Amino acid sequence: MSTVSSCVVSDAAQVRHEVHCGEFRHWYVVQSKAGQEALANSHLSRQGYRSFLPTFEKNVRHARKVVRRKKPLFPGYLFVELNLEKDSWYPINSTIGVSRVLSFGGQLAQLPFGLVERMIELSDRQGAGSVQPEFTPGDRVRVLSGAFDNWIGDVVSLPDTDRVTLLVSMLSRKVPVTVRQSQLQKIG
Repeated sequence: MSTVSSCVVSDAAQVRHEVHCGEFRHWYVVQSKAGQEALANSHLSRQGYRSFLPTFEKNVRHARKVVRRKKPLFPGYLFVELNLEKDSWYPINSTIGVSRVLSFGGQLAQLPFGLVERMIELSDRQGAGSVQPEFTPGDRVRVLSGAFDNWIGDVVSLPDTDRVTLLVSMLSRKVPVTVRQSQLQKIG
């Protein structure tokens, strides 16, 4: 066992986790009402809960213009940090914008140590609350699976959270192809 700020910690993974004098705080999943993730996040913060809503920027067409808007990375969900021994989680269920705190078999859906902290760390480097996609326009990538297996192309755009449009050479011309990010590997 080691001591961190006069608090006893028994697990090395928990050392990295926020410790409040012997109390361990865990992150839990909150389901929001449709399209009300930001509202739920705001109201949870006002009530004194530490919450996190990861977002990404997406190009959206509106009134014949293309506008960049922040969209939730996990639509319908956000995260809240609690100590179940000390914090009451029941008021969260009646918070404006919140549908419920996720639970399975009567147990709240607790996330593994470090998962949300890593997302927060990434978002702090790239702008408050936003998690940037792995690829950016101009990146050279290789397709790892699917109909275009082992083809090489250049990323043109990111039309969705999970998809990438790239230009591949086909029959002496560049052809746009849209594939899942999980099927790609960055080259160089």
